Amino acid sequence: VPLFFLSLLLSGEEMSSFSSLLFRSSRSLLRPLPFSSFPSPSASSLSSPKKGRGRKNTVTGTEGSGNEEPKKQTKKSTNKKEPKTNKSSKNVENKNEFSRKALEGLFDSYADESKTEIGVDGIIQFCSDIGVELEDPVLLVISWILSAKEQGKFTRDEFVEGFQSRKVDSVVKIKCKLPEWRAEMSSDPNTFKEIYKYSFTFYTGGGKHLDLETVSELLSLLTGSLFSHTSLFCEFLLQQKSYKSLNSDQWLSYLEFCKTVGSFEDDFPNYDVNDPWPVLLDEYVSWCRENKKTKQKEEEESEDD
Repeated sequence: VPLFFLSLLLSGEEMSSFSSLLFRSSRSLLRPLPFSSFPSPSASSLSSPKKGRGRKNTVTGTEGSGNEEPKKQTKKSTNKKEPKTNKSSKNVENKNEFSRKALEGLFDSYADESKTEIGVDGIIQFCSDIGVELEDPVLLVISWILSAKEQGKFTRDEFVEGFQSRKVDSVVKIKCKLPEWRAEMSSDPNTFKEIYKYSFTFYTGGGKHLDLETVSELLSLLTGSLFSHTSLFCEFLLQQKSYKSLNSDQWLSYLEFCKTVGSFEDDFPNYDVNDPWPVLLDEYVSWCRENKKTKQKEEEESEDD
């Protein structure tokens, strides 16, 4: 409070006492304090400043010091070295990739002038390029894969859609697949049955009957190495006079017959005349048995002579 105002409030004697007190207080405040009267700093306060709670790192989830200086951001080099790739492995990957465009081009290379189908000449060239004889059973497998409807012709849709289902688009890839397709026919009974069934439709062009000469050639091609009946059955077909062709039921029944009745040498142990086989097969069994008796009689007569 200014002394002017105090002088108005206090009497002369009171003012004199207050001035004396004020003088003594100012002298004590101006007197220096001894050094020991200041608090000595602790060892921890001298070693490092007090750390405050820092921000949490959003990447690592840890907390840092509040006094940390921000790290200088350094520009990352844009001249990164790309990892070396093995060119040979890249080429293998490209070879394994399927290209419908490449398959279309392959079809065009064998197609006739209409560019809608591959005719006989184109098929002959195609077989030559993939190393397959025209009598090779695998050619029938290829026709089955393509779902070809007629002999001597592959349409564009059959060729492209069929080989696309097997992911092949070049002569090289088709050649590599041939062993697999051969094994597929011989090792998988269900696949063989499908191909056997397909062959009747393919060779008849969707018709209902297959002539005996074609039957004989086709059975030799498909089942000659599988069933002992094939050669005898073909001989029977060409000798008998009652049939000029086989229908679909007779064709399919022959396959089941071979797998069921047993061998000719054992006199058809599992054959039952009451089983619902086509009459053609019953006549075949009778013919075989009759031939067997005739041969036995001839052998006995030759021994007597």
